[in-house]
Formats: sequence, structure tokens, C-alpha cells
Amino acid sequence: MHMRSRVILPSLLALVAMAALVAAPPKLRADDGGAAPQPACADKGIYPEYDFHADLRILCPAAGARPAQDTDGDGIDDQLDTARGGRKAALNADPYKSAYVTLPYPGGDIPRTMGVCTDVVVRAMRNAGIDLQKEVHEDIVRRSRVYPWVDRPDTSIDHRRVRNMIPLFEFRFEARPVQPAPTDADPSGWADWKPGDIVFLDTFPDRAGIEHVGVVSDRSTPDRRPLIINNWTDGYHTQDMDLLSFVKPVKRFRPAPRPVASR
Repeated sequence: MHMRSRVILPSLLALVAMAALVAAPPKLRADDGGAAPQPACADKGIYPEYDFHADLRILCPAAGARPAQDTDGDGIDDQLDTARGGRKAALNADPYKSAYVTLPYPGGDIPRTMGVCTDVVVRAMRNAGIDLQKEVHEDIVRRSRVYPWVDRPDTSIDHRRVRNMIPLFEFRFEARPVQPAPTDADPSGWADWKPGDIVFLDTFPDRAGIEHVGVVSDRSTPDRRPLIINNWTDGYHTQDMDLLSFVKPVKRFRPAPRPVASR
């Protein structure tokens, strides 16, 4: 969790763009034309407009089938569940507030009227049944050598710190490239950035370390750059933002098990 206001500022153009995004959120990243797809997730309570989003629609299993990765057993793929959890966090729009709160364990959460960047990810992934409070704590106990900065595990705060999330994500989840890769089919290069991915960002380029994290949104800019659902800093609230236009992404993970061969 980042406890101080960020000192870098986006360009004036980016500030204007962000103001416009807050005033009028962009539309879902949808298919490029063609006939309206058949409903795929209607029986699972998915927002109907997700059926027009190819990246999300393909995660809905056929009737009677189970998704390949479904931690909470609700019939919805973890990727889609995490994307939905990020959208719920954005709809809640909790204001940025950094504070230590004593939490129950497992499954503890701070009040919905407050949060920081890590809380957005915790809430999004818990929608898929992935409890980062429990996951981070167990990993600290199991592999304390990769958390040398943690003197005494604390289940109320450890999972709310960006620094502590990274070793778990590297060990537990599938890493994806952070640089856009343009192709003939997708000149924008953002096709592999799927809603529900978790992205870590470097907000202080002149300092070592990664200080920020968010969820790749189901919405994008007109040129297809994905927005990031996050809680930026003091004076902000959880929302979609065009962070990738002025903040460097450093690591990106998919809420799916890391391939065994790379462990």
C-alpha cells in the first residue's frame, strides 16, 4: 500500500483526458462490428453488455459445462470474475484513504468507504474466490526468505502493500508481457491485455521499486488502450483511468495458475 501522495504529474493533455474520462466514462471494449453475439453468460448474472465483449464472452462456458479455472465454483471463469470484481469496485467508487485497520482473518476487508490501490485488487480477486489476504500471509510464512523486509507477519496489512503482493503474484499467477505488441490484426498492440489482468506500475521512475497496482478494465480509450481500474492517490476514488498513457507498467499477471514448467 502506498501511504504517500505521488509526486509525479501527468502532462496537461493527460490531465484533460482524465477529466473527460471521469465526466463521461468510455464505452466497453467491444467487437468491431458484425452481428450481435448470442448471449453466453445470461444464466450467470453477467452484465448483458459483456456479451458484446469478445475477451469476456469467450470466458463463459457452454451450457452445462464448467470453466477451466473457477476458484469459487460459481460457474464463472476467474478472469471474468476478477474483471467483474474490478467493475464492482469502480461502481463502489470508494475515496482514497490510507489507514491501518485491524481485520478479521481470513476474508477480512476494510470499510467500503475507503481504500487504496491494493484494496482494489484484493476486492476484485476476492470476487473470484481468491483471497489475497490469506494467500499473501501463507506465502510469507511458507517462503519468508523472499520477504526479508517483513519482520513480523500481520494479516491486517501485509496483503495491502504492493511490495508484498509482487512475490506472491510471481510465484502463483501467470505472467504476461507488459509491452504492447502490434500485429496486422491488431495494430494497437493491446489485444493481449485482457480485462481482469492485474498490472503493477512504476509511479516514481527515479526510485527503485514498484509502487502502484490496478486491474485492467473492460473499457478502453478510442485507440484501444485499456483503462486501469485503480485508486490513484489522495483526492481520488476507485475508478477507470488512462494510466498507461503516462505511467510505466512493469509487471502484468493473469488470475490463472502459473505454468508448472516455469515454476
